[in-house]
Amino acid sequence: MEPLKDDLKIFRYIYSKRAVSFANLKNHFKNRSDIPEVIRGMLSSDYLTIVSGINKPIFGGPIPDRCILTLTGKGAAEVESRQWFNGRFVLLQIVLPIVIAIITTLITIFLSA
Repeated sequence: MEPLKDDLKIFRYIYSKRAVSFANLKNHFKNRSDIPEVIRGMLSSDYLTIVSGINKPIFGGPIPDRCILTLTGKGAAEVESRQWFNGRFVLLQIVLPIVIAIITTLITIFLSA
């Protein structure tokens, strides 16, 4: 299963929280009615894993609200591979060179005057 764009929103939410209960996931994505099916697909594709809340894997039954989910390495890699343009990138690649150029220009103007 290749994750869709809407699935990546779920991945990013879980990635930011590290671990989230199924009840919180349903509450946060209440506009999506297919959350149980999507989560089952992510569990079967090994993007998510169950940390606690149930003793056996879910194959056809309902997912309990107390079930705690977290990303596996495969799921985290999926989020990180699409996360290149973030605040750190803007700071290090755009803002910092501009600030260094301005400071260098000001130092050059004051030394040559």
